[in-house]
Amino acid sequence: MKKVLYCVQKPCKRIINSQNPIEILNDRYRYKGKPINYFLSFPYCVFRIQYNIYDKDQLSIDSLHLCFSNGKKLFYPPFLNASYGYICLPDSVKKTKKFKTLKHFLDFAILGFWSSKFSDDIIDDLIDYKEEKKKIIDYNYWQKKTKKNPNWIPSSKSLVKYCNYQEFDFKFKEATKQILNNMNNNGLNYIDLPIV
Repeated sequence: MKKVLYCVQKPCKRIINSQNPIEILNDRYRYKGKPINYFLSFPYCVFRIQYNIYDKDQLSIDSLHLCFSNGKKLFYPPFLNASYGYICLPDSVKKTKKFKTLKHFLDFAILGFWSSKFSDDIIDDLIDYKEEKKKIIDYNYWQKKTKKNPNWIPSSKSLVKYCNYQEFDFKFKEATKQILNNMNNNGLNYIDLPIV
């Protein structure tokens, strides 16, 4: 059986291991840089995790989709390994495992995403960022802004607006709205839904 989880993470600062997108986009075929750690600030991160349920609480990730949000609108993440919000995950995260609770599975999936290395296998979302001349695809710039002002997070002006086919876009927005409301009322930051 297939189901889908939506999860929202609050704005935060974290370290990611990545190549610098601007250097890849400037000359992808000559760029030889290795991933390094960047300390970056993030707005709301909205995850859509489609997953498979097997016997005896065995679960596996089918796909992971990520958008940034300012609480009202959705934006593409300025990440490598992303194509229209879909994230290419390492096999170690996608393998079938047994989990005690759905929350354990969710934590495993999202931690697996954040701890993976961001490389230039896929650059689709970043091309839009380059075409719109968004400075945030230079991670040195993003890191400098993060360190300079502890309250700074990327605003809508820094990001590329998310758009997908209409039904998917509507479900993403509705789930985000519901979770943000739940977070204010009971602290729960995810919802589990059937795929219809």
